[in-house]
Amino acid sequence: MADINTKNARMMSQAVWLVDGDERKRESLQHSLSLHGYTVSTFEDIASVLTESIRMDRFVIVTAERLPDGYFGELVSNLKDKQQILSTIVTSLDGTIERAVDAFRHGAQDYLVEPYSSLELNDVIQRALRKAKKQEELAA
Repeated sequence: MADINTKNARMMSQAVWLVDGDERKRESLQHSLSLHGYTVSTFEDIASVLTESIRMDRFVIVTAERLPDGYFGELVSNLKDKQQILSTIVTSLDGTIERAVDAFRHGAQDYLVEPYSSLELNDVIQRALRKAKKQEELAA
């Protein structure tokens, strides 16, 4: 039974949600992250994430800074209340220092300027998962 619980916990911690209005980018990132062993769910906007979030407990979210129906900060504030996000990684097409600072103020743990490689994104996700695991261990 412990092995099943350990496996389920690991699978949950490997869940990544991609939120971006660009369908081709979502598909490409989903494919790349799946090859790295993540369970990837994709969403085009805030509304679709909030509908799905009821069904899953914990995940890493990779989101575009600007979404078709709002700013990623709105999404993060809605999900933080439910304590579902292990980490938020924000991506931007035109990253500036001001935008990065604003992203961190609104709950981002990491900020990537496009274009970035799937290896770079994987490294950021792995770092986020390690940090979340340490925080959970300290809370226990």
